[in-house]
Amino acid sequence: MLRTDLIPKVTELGESLQAMIGQSSLKVALQPIESAAWRTLLWANKPGQERSDLLIAAASNNQFDSNRVLRLYFGTGQYSQSGGPEFQAKVSHAGTLKGEERVKAYQAIWRERQLVRATLRARLHPRPVSAHELDAARGPVFSSTTR
Repeated sequence: MLRTDLIPKVTELGESLQAMIGQSSLKVALQPIESAAWRTLLWANKPGQERSDLLIAAASNNQFDSNRVLRLYFGTGQYSQSGGPEFQAKVSHAGTLKGEERVKAYQAIWRERQLVRATLRARLHPRPVSAHELDAARGPVFSSTTR
């Protein structure tokens, strides 16, 4: 689904993303859609609701706090396309923590997301994975300044 009323040249942007994703052997069909229908799909996050297969969005966050991005875009969040209740519980718990405990909880969550992404990538592009790549996927994702 490609919302066509907001960003100039969004069709060209969509076609460019389609081509890049196509290099992974996934087939992407662009479907232009008007704003109201797009918003209905965007906000669908309950079982059985129709939703798009892929969401690509800018997740701005001028406080550099993981809570906003994770709360809205993962788990059972407002625009969620991945996760679920178990993941949402981790995000909700981390949001209640303070200081270093909060940092460590978010680092663990992002590490989990990174491993999920690495696993998906390995399924799409089977190839030997180096020890360096595995360490990178398991290592800290954000510095201790991420709150």
